[in-house]
Amino acid sequence: MVHLYLTGPYGAGKSTTAVALANLLNWPCIDPDQVFIEEFGDIGKFIQQHGWRKMIEKSSGILRALPKGNFVIPQVLFGNKDGEDIKEKDAQFCQKNGVLILILPDRAIKRSAEICYAREQKREYRISFEEVLERHKYSIPLLKKYADIIVYDNVSPENAALKIKSELQKRKII
Repeated sequence: MVHLYLTGPYGAGKSTTAVALANLLNWPCIDPDQVFIEEFGDIGKFIQQHGWRKMIEKSSGILRALPKGNFVIPQVLFGNKDGEDIKEKDAQFCQKNGVLILILPDRAIKRSAEICYAREQKREYRISFEEVLERHKYSIPLLKKYADIIVYDNVSPENAALKIKSELQKRKII
């Protein structure tokens, strides 16, 4: 049994790639954000009322309470500097309890930030390119430090999922 944790910056394609990979492997996909919403309500409102750190604490608890088995799990780590101590422990937890897979749309931080920024603009909230770039500069070195596998893909979630599956097979993980 193995948990495949997909991580990366906001807009990198974690959730869509997780679904594509789960379909490819015929495994369930558990989205901790959905679990959070079911337990605590809207994430944005929760952050407004309780702050980032409390949201990160709750998310960390959800991560640790996920069932055992073969699952694909999109997991935000080091999205911003809030709760870095908790996120570092979460990254170590993911490494210990599964395979931590980093998804990036490009090898270059600035280009990756541009791609993620364009994707983020399609969502309900607005974020400046400068903030996306700062998050990338902060998070990518930390994510690379903990990642067991790094996949660069800007073609499609399905293509990224195929790359991940191939790497997992090559390493005899699946």
